Amino acid sequence: MTWVVTTVAGALATILSGGVADLWSRSQDTWADVRDRPVIEGVAYSPINGGQRYAFTEAISGGPGRRLLREDAGRDDLIALVKAKKGYRLGQMDISIVVRGMRHEPVRILDVRPHIISVKPPPSGTCFSIPTAGGDGVFPIDVDLDHPSPGYGTKHPRDRFLKKNINLVYGERATIEVTAHAEKRSYDWEIQIDYLQGDGTSVEHAYVRDERGEPFRLSGWARRYRYIYEAAVLTEDFRLSRSHTKC
Repeated sequence: MTWVVTTVAGALATILSGGVADLWSRSQDTWADVRDRPVIEGVAYSPINGGQRYAFTEAISGGPGRRLLREDAGRDDLIALVKAKKGYRLGQMDISIVVRGMRHEPVRILDVRPHIISVKPPPSGTCFSIPTAGGDGVFPIDVDLDHPSPGYGTKHPRDRFLKKNINLVYGERATIEVTAHAEKRSYDWEIQIDYLQGDGTSVEHAYVRDERGEPFRLSGWARRYRYIYEAAVLTEDFRLSRSHTKC
């Protein structure tokens, strides 16, 4: 009899504790919904590295010494200039996105795709090249902004970029690597994440921009640029090298 009572009591305690934990998790999710907190969070990184080329709409003729930046400028000054002039990466850019579930109820990410904000001709004012210095599960995505459809140009077009669903619970993270290409135009764009929450059947969307909340900027090459700057290896001393030609 004692064994039976102990077993029943243990079972009831387990059921009650599980129910209380589930109720607490649901109440937290409901409170997050009421306060309009995001269901998922995304942080994107696209660092400025050697070998990349950038273009500005503005034609910058150069300061003292025909420099793009001041003489003692560093990498932070270069990043600030690109941001201030809304510079476009040329040809290709790589973006790392870390997404995290913000609800105790599981969130299923169905797809990650570009969401284009504006399309314009390639900027042709100023071009410069950054010199090279020499020598969690990750989900890769490759997109062509000139034709932003999954599987464009292949025998078997797809309906999404992401090869498999990503399931996230509260605090769980996944890393998505996006490689974007452009040849014909310039694009201001952001990352669109399509997802389902819990048992829902309605697809919802979240949008991710760079770490400053700015859209990503990518462009194809212009036929010629008003001013072109080059720098020696491992320096930020960009000097005017030529004009009215290809970059």
